[in-house]
Amino acid sequence: MTSSSTTHDASDLGPARTDDRSSATVGPPRDDVLVTELDGDLTVYDPRRNEVHVLNATAGDIWRLLDGSVDLDRVIEEIALAYATSAEEVRPHVVWTVARFVELDLVPSTDLC
Repeated sequence: MTSSSTTHDASDLGPARTDDRSSATVGPPRDDVLVTELDGDLTVYDPRRNEVHVLNATAGDIWRLLDGSVDLDRVIEEIALAYATSAEEVRPHVVWTVARFVELDLVPSTDLC
């Protein structure tokens, strides 16, 4: 069996969705996803696909907020505060990152995606 490793870097996100469907509650991650911290980065193992995803600091901070108790607006606010920037600045990046987690089937689909 082989495994795949992907690094997710929120600083190079490419095109982002900017719609206002941000009141959707996000998370929590699937129960079977294993998460460890390695050298300050989160490593996420998906046993269904036998894939490893290494999240950079920003993507890791977003991941940690996806506990299912907050909506996307709150995640955006928390990331903006943590990085001393505006919600408008981080919104497209957070939306893209969460959408990517959903696309990878690491967190359940939301109204956002």
